[in-house]
Amino acid sequence: MTDPLTIVRRAERPDEPWRNGAGRTRTLWTLPDSAARISVAELERDAPFSHLPGIDRTFCLLGPGRVVLEVDGIVRSLRPGEWTRFEGEAEVRARLAEGPVRAFNIMTARGRARHRVQASGGALDQAMLGVLEDGCAGDAALRCGDLVLPPVPQGITGRFLAIGIEPLTG
Repeated sequence: MTDPLTIVRRAERPDEPWRNGAGRTRTLWTLPDSAARISVAELERDAPFSHLPGIDRTFCLLGPGRVVLEVDGIVRSLRPGEWTRFEGEAEVRARLAEGPVRAFNIMTARGRARHRVQASGGALDQAMLGVLEDGCAGDAALRCGDLVLPPVPQGITGRFLAIGIEPLTG
């Protein structure tokens, strides 16, 4: 017997407007104590990121276009499927090179949880899969920006960002 497939659909999550008016966020998953969060950010215009002291962040571009992030003065150009990590204390500014974009935003509270990400073409033990491009799992369609929760079945197709979240104790 196989475990049921659990998909958190980006399109079905409520959007939360940003205070600066430059975009919205759709929260896909959180730890009960708010030590970790996975969301999809919808960037609508160039803007600075909020300062989030004590938070470790990974920003993975979904697209459709490129984005240029300036993190503490270092410029990083990202294409869909590429990611970068930075601390929430960093000075970060996004410049949308080709119009509005979406991105996975993985955040963990330093000392309470940690996260890791890697590119994946399918199921990985105990990892959530962020859907980078449309695919399927059996009869279930997967859309860019969805999140597949473990256990993830074998035979899943598409391009994914494997996301591991580890709560820390004591």
